[in-house]
Amino acid sequence: MTDLSVFSNLATIGGRALYSGISLLVLKQQGISSLQFQSLREISAGNVHIAENSQLCYYNTLNWTQLFRTANQKVLIRNNRGHKDCSRDRMVCDSLCADTGCWGPGPDQCLTCRYFSRGRTCVNSCHLHEGICHEKRRREKSKGMKRSMYKYQALISGSVPDPCKDFRRSPQKSLSLSGSDKGGVPSPEIREYANGSVCVECDAQCDRADEESLTCNGPGPENCIKCLHFKDGPNCVEKCPDGLQGANSFIFKYAEANNECHPCHANCTQGCIGPRLQDCIGWMDRTPLIAAGVIGGLFMVVIMVLTAAVSMRRKNIKKKRALRRFLETELVEPLTPSGTAPNQAQLRILKETELKRVKILGSGAFGTVYRGIWVPEGETVKIPVAIKILNEATGPKANVEFMDALIMASMEHPHLVRLLGVCLSPTIQLVTQLMPHGCLLDYVHEHKDNIGSQLLLNWCVQIAKGMMYLEERRLVHRDLAARNVLVKSPNHIKITDFGLARLLDVNEKEYNADGGKVSSDRNSYKFHGH
Repeated sequence: MTDLSVFSNLATIGGRALYSGISLLVLKQQGISSLQFQSLREISAGNVHIAENSQLCYYNTLNWTQLFRTANQKVLIRNNRGHKDCSRDRMVCDSLCADTGCWGPGPDQCLTCRYFSRGRTCVNSCHLHEGICHEKRRREKSKGMKRSMYKYQALISGSVPDPCKDFRRSPQKSLSLSGSDKGGVPSPEIREYANGSVCVECDAQCDRADEESLTCNGPGPENCIKCLHFKDGPNCVEKCPDGLQGANSFIFKYAEANNECHPCHANCTQGCIGPRLQDCIGWMDRTPLIAAGVIGGLFMVVIMVLTAAVSMRRKNIKKKRALRRFLETELVEPLTPSGTAPNQAQLRILKETELKRVKILGSGAFGTVYRGIWVPEGETVKIPVAIKILNEATGPKANVEFMDALIMASMEHPHLVRLLGVCLSPTIQLVTQLMPHGCLLDYVHEHKDNIGSQLLLNWCVQIAKGMMYLEERRLVHRDLAARNVLVKSPNHIKITDFGLARLLDVNEKEYNADGGKVSSDRNSYKFHGH
């Protein structure tokens, strides 16, 4: 063993366990020519004793006090090989080593460097503007740096591939011969920056600058002067993020013309070629499907709308037919020989469950009128009707009179409210058509500013026609008033309140009511002007 290079990675001697106060002892090692403690930077405690080593050189070049932590530490060196003999055999420090000495031959054994250091090796300068393949640097390497250039000389001899030759064939290719942190030759075109007196390689993502510019000004991809591939924010990257897991979702970016990475649209899930939604990868592939889906959706909406419209129309038609069936007279038999239509009026006996009272419309001497809904049994149609309920306090006579009034069910005239049916519940309920505008009295009060003489005359004619129809059938109304005339439309009114009508016998000229006598003679009716 000619050196102690097995301890080349020893950086600190702690001195926690001393031998006679000595922490480093090299004694009577006749074959050792150099210590090669190239990583040693501190002796924390204890003294140094180096003696009786007949072949040992370089020891006398070291500034040992630079390694000591305390001032009372001492170094004892005696009976080793003489300085003249070492110089004669050129066993001296490399010219790149500083005056602090060295541990052995070569620029990688310096205690400190005279100029710059690259890892453990001292160098003249850092590769700020050119790589090792530069011709000037190649000549410098071929003339000096013995131990550190062994691998480089192997390149020249052809024992390993020449990365400079490969680089000349492909200038963009960067080959690594060995790690510079181990004192080897750096990659052929790796550029560096100077961190004080230490040469530090630029990041692999930094683009190699020309021979007059810096490639980087610090460590990491964020300190590149120019990016080799792409720039994502402050960092140089090999490629823009494509599906990188982020805090809340995957990150997709695309490269602009200047090789800067920009985010894709938020809805992109497979990358993109631009910032718009249409630039998402897979968007064009989905366009026919989306178009087909939209068209299909619109078609379904149209079908649903048409179906709903047809269904509503059928429902309305069914409702109108039901209303016509229950509210209007339909001729189902041929005309009589006299040419007049047969009397098809019928009185329906309704169940109490078919009727639903909603709110009170008014009340009179014989009962109370409600607005209600009639749902005929076995039907789904809801018919708005007026329900008149007899007051129980009116007594048996009134009941008889109301039952007699049911003869109105046989009355069919455009200006008489039809009696649709009767419900024989504990209190008799008479069901008639519901007029949407209420009674004539309220209508006149509400629209008095819009009622002209023509409309009044029209009402008079319609009332007269209805009363004449009643007279022809031997009926007397007994209480004709504006409150008992209902408005179907402004141009169509109907006479109501069948509870006050009574059928007269053929020879009966007058009717006696509780309030007095009413004559059936046409001349007894008088109109009084106001």
